[in-house]
Amino acid sequence: MTQVLPLLSPQMSCEAPFFATLNVSPISRRHGPNGPENTTLKLSPSNDHYDVGSTITMSSSADSRPEAQIEWYQNGSKLPDTGSELTLINIQIGDSGEYSCQAFNTKTLMSETSLPVSVSVRGVSERADGGLSAGAIAGIIIVNITHVRLYFLILPSYHILVLILDCAQGLFRSVKETTSFSARLTDTLDDMDKAVTGVILLGVISGLTNGAGLLPDTMMAAEGGTVNFTTVSPPDGPFITITWLFGAKTIIVATPGSGTPAPDYEGRVTIFPDTGSLELRNLTLNDSGVYTVRILTTAAEHEGTTTLEVVECVSGVTASANSTDLLESSSVRLSCSVSSGSSLTFLWRNGSSEVTAGDRVQLTDEGATLTITNVTHYDEATYTCHVSNPFSSGTSNGVKLSVSYGPENTTLKLSPSNDHYDVGSTITMSCSADSRPEAQFEWYQNGSKLPDTGSELTLINIQIGDSGEYSCQAFNTKTLMSETSLPVSVSVRGVSERADGGLSAGAIAGIVIACLIVVSAAAAGGYILYKKNGSKPQPNVTELQPHIYENPHPVYENVKPQQPRKN
Repeated sequence: MTQVLPLLSPQMSCEAPFFATLNVSPISRRHGPNGPENTTLKLSPSNDHYDVGSTITMSSSADSRPEAQIEWYQNGSKLPDTGSELTLINIQIGDSGEYSCQAFNTKTLMSETSLPVSVSVRGVSERADGGLSAGAIAGIIIVNITHVRLYFLILPSYHILVLILDCAQGLFRSVKETTSFSARLTDTLDDMDKAVTGVILLGVISGLTNGAGLLPDTMMAAEGGTVNFTTVSPPDGPFITITWLFGAKTIIVATPGSGTPAPDYEGRVTIFPDTGSLELRNLTLNDSGVYTVRILTTAAEHEGTTTLEVVECVSGVTASANSTDLLESSSVRLSCSVSSGSSLTFLWRNGSSEVTAGDRVQLTDEGATLTITNVTHYDEATYTCHVSNPFSSGTSNGVKLSVSYGPENTTLKLSPSNDHYDVGSTITMSCSADSRPEAQFEWYQNGSKLPDTGSELTLINIQIGDSGEYSCQAFNTKTLMSETSLPVSVSVRGVSERADGGLSAGAIAGIVIACLIVVSAAAAGGYILYKKNGSKPQPNVTELQPHIYENPHPVYENVKPQQPRKN
């Protein structure tokens, strides 16, 4: 397997060694701030070893309210990436180590670190099958034309074989390679008859390195950045000439002590004469293509090729929807676009959670289009689109979806809740329903519509005629749907119906109040009369006394003398 070189350098305009995606784990259903706890880390795929150039995704979750903030660590050192997912793209041996994540709650100010997971990245020489990748296999089919027998020799893709054919004797004398591979085919060929033997050398079955070990198969770099075409296994020197080509166009020809680049590459390239490597700076999209190196030594000429893809940095990420004011059970389509960028990966988020494909959710156009069918009010949220490539990323504006639904779960409650209510009592009825927008309410008694509206109905000083079955009806002006609650019974009874045969507490209170009013009124009237009479002037007794006895005669002048009593 050919090692893929890291392509980042200080001159690159996009700064992102790998791309980290966010997917915050669900908040705990407990009320109030709590956590984090149960912090876990999972690897996908989960392998004992990973090959150079592979991609690994690590997912973190924690029970926390509010949602925990996640930080990542490699071998105890904090990484710059945050969020519930960490994706390592084009991993190298240096990415091996112990990874862990730490969840932090901004309310409780508590943190918890997951158990570490081990990542082991191995190169070609460490593979258990002796260094052969799945596609780096070439075969030599040796055909004995006389007996039509087939023999296979499996070789690593970076070995060069020289076959010497002895047509006179019909035997292969030896098979040897120009590098360190020393296996021979003597035992395999001893049983071949004397005949004319043809040799067919097959090319790459799958994934054979174009550069035959001199260069990686493919490379990727950012627009405006720098790429180093580093020779993986340069031949032994000294080098007579080093030639680099872009397609059929010569970039530079270097000889010991000299080397002048073509005019189009002046100031953009640097050649390293010890290894034959080339550095190309200020990359443009037009620099994408096939590059070839030819190294001439005193022993032979060595050639390798690689394909470079120059990636355009992400900018101008925009999200839109065909409608944002939705009815439940309808459909919506959201689209994500960029003003620039290539080799793009799209990720949709509903609030802070990643949106994945499902029964009602389709992701098309390589993830750029999100379609939700049979919308429910749980889909109401602000949606954003995150776009990335290995060197840059960007997040769109938020698109808020509002979903009108209901009414549903319409309920009616009585306060107080009694089996019977006495005449003169007060009852309050409350109606509620799940609805967006808020439902309008109407009231019914025994099936007849009442003039009252609103979520509450209050009956004051109820009478026997107020008895009956009450219900409320909720209506949504957007969905044009209505729902009626289950009825509740109100039974009003008079004095004669009371189980104790006496007056109700309300009636007794009324009598007591009336008596107090009468007594208070009488007292107030007496006090007023008293104050009124007490304010008039009284005659002087001493002045009237002489007039009492002034003329006594008129008082007694007609009185006859008492006659003697006859016995």
